[in-house]
Amino acid sequence: MSTARDTLLMTIGVLGSLAAACREDPQGPAAPLATAAAAPNQSCRGAAQCRLAFTVQPGNSAAGATIAPAVEVRVLDAFGATATGFSGVVSIAIATGPTGARLAGTRSVRAQGGVARFADLTINLPGAGYTLRATSGPFTPGQSAAFIISGPATHLAFTAQPSNTPVLAAITPAVAVTALDALGNPALDYTGAVTLALSAGSGTPGAILAGTLTRSAALGAASYPDLSVDLPGAAYTMTASAAGLSAATSAPFDITAGGGATHLVFTAQPSNSVAGAAITPAVQVSAFDAAGNLDPLFLGPVTIAIGTNPAAGTLSGTTTLVPTTGIAQFANLSIDKTGVGYTLSASAAGLTGATSAAFNILPGPAVQLVFTVQPTNTSAGAAIAPAVQVSVRDPFGNVDPLFLGPVTIAIGTNPGAGTLSGTTTLVPTTGIAQFANLSIDKTGVGYTLTASAAGLSGATSAAFDVFAGPATQLVFIVQPSNTAAFAAITPAVQVAAEDPFGNIALTFPGNITIAITLNPGAGVLSGTTTVLAVAGIATFSTLSIDQTGSGYQLSASSPGLTSGLSVLFNVF
Repeated sequence: MSTARDTLLMTIGVLGSLAAACREDPQGPAAPLATAAAAPNQSCRGAAQCRLAFTVQPGNSAAGATIAPAVEVRVLDAFGATATGFSGVVSIAIATGPTGARLAGTRSVRAQGGVARFADLTINLPGAGYTLRATSGPFTPGQSAAFIISGPATHLAFTAQPSNTPVLAAITPAVAVTALDALGNPALDYTGAVTLALSAGSGTPGAILAGTLTRSAALGAASYPDLSVDLPGAAYTMTASAAGLSAATSAPFDITAGGGATHLVFTAQPSNSVAGAAITPAVQVSAFDAAGNLDPLFLGPVTIAIGTNPAAGTLSGTTTLVPTTGIAQFANLSIDKTGVGYTLSASAAGLTGATSAAFNILPGPAVQLVFTVQPTNTSAGAAIAPAVQVSVRDPFGNVDPLFLGPVTIAIGTNPGAGTLSGTTTLVPTTGIAQFANLSIDKTGVGYTLTASAAGLSGATSAAFDVFAGPATQLVFIVQPSNTAAFAAITPAVQVAAEDPFGNIALTFPGNITIAITLNPGAGVLSGTTTVLAVAGIATFSTLSIDQTGSGYQLSASSPGLTSGLSVLFNVF
C-alpha cells in the first residue's frame, strides 16, 4: 500500500542502484562492468535475477506498537547471496490483512550493503494472518511469514487446562491463562495480574487451591506451575479473573486420593559434575503410585547409592532422606573419582527401586603433581627408562587433562653431586608430562627427583641409584710420588677404569699394565707391572725404578680403553 511519494523514492533509488550495483543484462544496450559476472555476491548481473527476501521476519505485536524485532529485507542475487553492492530503495507494504489496516513508520529505506532495515513499523488494526510484501523496482518481490497484530485485552481464556492430579500433588502440566483481544488473539501487550481460584460449587466443599494464585502476565500469558488441591474430588473447575477483563472458567478436572506409592522415579536426574563437587541441580527422587501419580503422603526413607561405578568412586553427602510431599531432594551428593557412565540407584522399603540416567564425573582443577612412572636405577649418562611420568591431579587424585602449565623436573636428593640432563621442563598433554630423555652423570645410591609447577603442590619421586657405565678410559687415582732408586714407590700407585663421566667402572674385569712413558734417567721399571683390576681398580704396590732422574712419567694401558698418564715424578 505504497503512496505516490514512496513510489517516486523507490524509482529514484532503483535507477541509481542499477547503475552502481545491479549490472545491465549483457544482451542489452549497455555492456556489463568488468567484474560483475565474476562476483555474484557483490551485485546482480541482470535486474530480473535479483530477488527480495525477509531475513528478519515481523514478529507478533500489539496494534499501534512497534513491530519487533526490526524487520530486515535483503536483496539476493541469482546465487542466493546478498547483493552487497546494492544501495537502492526497498519499500514495504501490507500484503495480507483486514480491510482498513494501515502500515505506518518508515516504509521506504535505502539499502546498505544490500540490506534494508525497517525499525519503526506499526499496524493500526488487530488481526491474524498479516503478511508484508517487499519491493524494489524490477526485482522479484519478497513476502514475509504470517504474524498477528493483537488488540487490547478484553477477556481471559485457559490455554493450558488443569489436569487430573493426586491430592496435594502439583498440577502438571502447569495451568496457563492468556489475555485475548476481541478477535481471540493473544493480547501481547497485556501485563496485568491474573488470579486463579477454585470455582464455587465444584469438587469437594472446603477444598483449598494452594500455590502462587496471582501472577503477572508476560506477553499476555500467565503460567501457574505450583498449583495443588488438598482434598480429593470430581469435577473441580477453576476461574481466572483480572481487573477490567471478562473472567474464564476452566474445563473440569479431578483430584484423586491415590492408591499409595508403589515405585520410585528419578524426577530430577543427576547431571555431569566435577569430582568432589555437589551434583547440581539437586538429584530428586519421587514416590509414585501404580497409575503414575505422585504420592504426597509417602514418608518412607529413600536411599541413594552408586549403581554403575566405572571408576570405583565413592558417593558422599546425605544419601538417605524422608520425602516431603512424596519427593526426596538430595542437594549435596558428590563422587570423588572421574568416570564416564556413572548411574545412581534409589531404594525404599516396599517400593520398586529406580536407576538414574547415566552421567559423567569430570576432574576438578589441578592442585598437585604426582609421579605416576617413577625413575628407575640406571647407568650414568644413560636415559632413565622407562620415561619418568608426572601427572597433574585434582584434590581427589584425578588427572586434570586441561592443565597446561609447564612442569619442571630437578634432582632432589643428590648423593653423587650429579647433574641432571635432558628436557627438564614440559607442558603436559592431557594432564601428563612424560620426560623421555633424563639422565644423571654421576654414580650414587638414593637419588630422588622433584617435580614442580606454578600454583601446584610439588612431588618427590621414589629413591633410585645411578651406577657407572662401561669402562672407556684409565685414570691414575693414586699418582706415583718421588722416591729413591730401587725403592718401592709409595704409596702404591692405583689406576681406575672409568666410564665417560669419570665414574669408576666397578664391574671392569680386565688387566691393567703400567710402563714408563717419560724416562729421563734411562731407568728400568721393576715390580708387578700388570695387575687384574678389582672393582675397577688396579693397585701396583711393588713398582720401583733403578736410575735417578727428574720428570719420570708412567702410562697405564688395557685393551680397548684409552690409556692414562701419570703426573711427573723424580727418582733420586
